[in-house]
Amino acid sequence: MRKPWQNSLMKFSTSKLALFKLAEKERAINLWSDRYHEKAIARLEEIIVEKELDSQTQGWREQLAARIADRWGHSERAEVFQRQAFAHNRNLTRPKVLPPYRPLLVTSGCDVGFYNLSKILLPTCIRVHQLISSNRH
Repeated sequence: MRKPWQNSLMKFSTSKLALFKLAEKERAINLWSDRYHEKAIARLEEIIVEKELDSQTQGWREQLAARIADRWGHSERAEVFQRQAFAHNRNLTRPKVLPPYRPLLVTSGCDVGFYNLSKILLPTCIRVHQLISSNRH
């Protein structure tokens, strides 16, 4: 069991980490507003590569890099960033060319088990339905 001071320390370290990530993103935005497009994109690329980001956050950062590249006039580079962003976070703006299809991974045999179970249950349900129907008439 944690002591109260440990909980507050964890909250502080979590909020400090969130502030640090926010400050890094703000640096990239400041570079962009100061018209240092290349440096802003490079900073975002460093954040994406260096930090262990969840997939959605990584998508947001890549979309920001795409927007900076597009405003800078590098539409090909912006399109690459946008495809990567959409591949990481499906809630973002769709790219003009969709990313390649990534098949879903089957993590366990439960899908196969469900299929086998339905092969057993379906005929049983049909027989029960037929019995109920025949008893009514």
